[in-house]
Amino acid sequence: MRRSMTVLLVLPFLLVMYLTAASAAPRTIRVGCPNEHVFMEYTPGGQLRGYLVAYLSRISDTTDWQYEYVIDSWENCYAMLENGQLDLLSSVEYSPRLTDRFSFSQPYVHDTLAVYSRRDDGRFFYHDREAFQHTAIGVATDMPHRYEFFHFLQKNQLAPDLQYFSSEDEVIAALREGTIDMALLRGTVAPKDVKIIEPLSLLPFYFLTTRQNDALLGELNAAMDELHAADPSLENELIDEFYSQPAHRIFSYTRQEMDLIHNIAPIRVVCLKNQSPFEDYKGDTAVGIYPDLLRLLSEESGLPIEFLPADTMEEALLMIQQDQADAVLSTYRTLQTSDEMIFSQPLLTEKY
Repeated sequence: MRRSMTVLLVLPFLLVMYLTAASAAPRTIRVGCPNEHVFMEYTPGGQLRGYLVAYLSRISDTTDWQYEYVIDSWENCYAMLENGQLDLLSSVEYSPRLTDRFSFSQPYVHDTLAVYSRRDDGRFFYHDREAFQHTAIGVATDMPHRYEFFHFLQKNQLAPDLQYFSSEDEVIAALREGTIDMALLRGTVAPKDVKIIEPLSLLPFYFLTTRQNDALLGELNAAMDELHAADPSLENELIDEFYSQPAHRIFSYTRQEMDLIHNIAPIRVVCLKNQSPFEDYKGDTAVGIYPDLLRLLSEESGLPIEFLPADTMEEALLMIQQDQADAVLSTYRTLQTSDEMIFSQPLLTEKY
């Protein structure tokens, strides 16, 4: 009798331990990855890396999910999602024809579609649509967004010489060789040696799940909200990390803007002393967050900038009024300054 009682007491204890361990075990989410997309790749060592992997890793900080990545064709991924072999399908663009069977998450990354030329090609400028006439433009036949480009050409009555290639890699190679003058490319594949001539559209990408799995979608969207609230710049940070030339870092200028950059005198910017870490002077050199930002702007744009010292904001504003300077840093928009000055976009936002 004593032995039977011992077994009966131990079994409930083991059952509680088992259920507790099971509930604490991370959930594995099966993620379909169409083999054409550019948001992940294998390293030489056989590990998966890329925007998608890094983004979902951040999501798992909230959800404690683990992931099983399934790489296959679009057709097979859709089939596996419908029959329950996948929980999520990644890198999907919105289409009304999918909404009857599937549910879309919030967008988790945005790509861009644009026409590019070589950066060193001085014949073409930003929004230089006249140059499209009789210009050789390379288009990849496997790019689904090419029809947006065709609509743009038709709407603006442009008739370039369209040359077709099997992939964007071949388009880029032809652009570098000079076989074509411009290229239709997505921002995530555009190399460093190109410049935007005509931006066409922003391309959001989503996760997809079945209607029967909306509970999972709710968890995912909640985690995405929390992640974006905690780190609003995450998308740009990951794009900077994984892509050679993010679209938001490509500077392009119109013909008139290039003429101005080449002929303008240095822009005289007043930098205040003793305002560290935002702005200060070390000897004759302007230092701090604001001067560094303007130097980066100057380097990227070609605009020449000259820093001038001032001890107080009153002195800086007087230099502007007396035409001894063109701009001043650290200016806050107030009722008084709004009447006296023209403001740029915010250089930095401070929280109080």
